[in-house]
Amino acid sequence: MESRSLLKNILHRLSVSRADLAASKDCLAAWEDLYRLVRPFVFTIAYRRLGDVDSAQDAAQEALLRTVRFFHSSADRETGMKKWNL
Repeated sequence: MESRSLLKNILHRLSVSRADLAASKDCLAAWEDLYRLVRPFVFTIAYRRLGDVDSAQDAAQEALLRTVRFFHSSADRETGMKKWNL
């Protein structure tokens, strides 16, 4: 599956209500998939800006953690997900 369609699939899974346990597990799996998909890109940007592997790894992880926090704190998750839409 190409990256664009994979990302759209992940974002769809994240936007689904997590009312039941199965949906909650799928949401966690979707976050893991998103992390694996975008982490190399985020790390590359951080490394180019910081020039140090350890600092870039820390910055990439912090950026992705902030993404998760933003999504979960957003009152309107649909709007939050539209910002990620390609």
